[in-house]
Amino acid sequence: MRDIPSTQAVGSTFTVLTTTQGMTVYAHLLQGASGFSCDGTCAQTWKPLLFKGTGTPTSTTKLPGKLSVGTDANGNRVVLYQGYYLFTNVNDKAPGDAKGIGADNSPWQPAIPNMPTGL
Repeated sequence: MRDIPSTQAVGSTFTVLTTTQGMTVYAHLLQGASGFSCDGTCAQTWKPLLFKGTGTPTSTTKLPGKLSVGTDANGNRVVLYQGYYLFTNVNDKAPGDAKGIGADNSPWQPAIPNMPTGL
C-alpha cells in the first residue's frame, strides 16, 4: 500500500493498493467479478494483475477486504480485491505514479483498502 495525492483535495493523500514493486493498482468500479474483460483499446492501457501462484493471493500488509483469483475472457488468472479485477496502468512508470486517475466520474479508480464488495 502507498499514499498518493488526492485529485479532489489539494494537500491531502489517500492510501491505495500497490503491486509488490510499488505500482498503483486500479479497479473498474462498474465491473466486478461478473466476467469483466478489458480488450481492444482498453487492453492497450490497462494490464491485468496476473496471478501466477497457487492457492489465494496474499498481501504483505493486512487488508480489511478479500483477495481472490478470477479468470478473464482470455483465460488469464487475475487477482481480484473485493470482487473487482485489478489492473495496472501503462502510463505509470515509477512506484507512486497514479496517472490512471481520470476525471471524477471515471470508472477506473485506484483500488483502496476499504473498497466495498464488487458486483
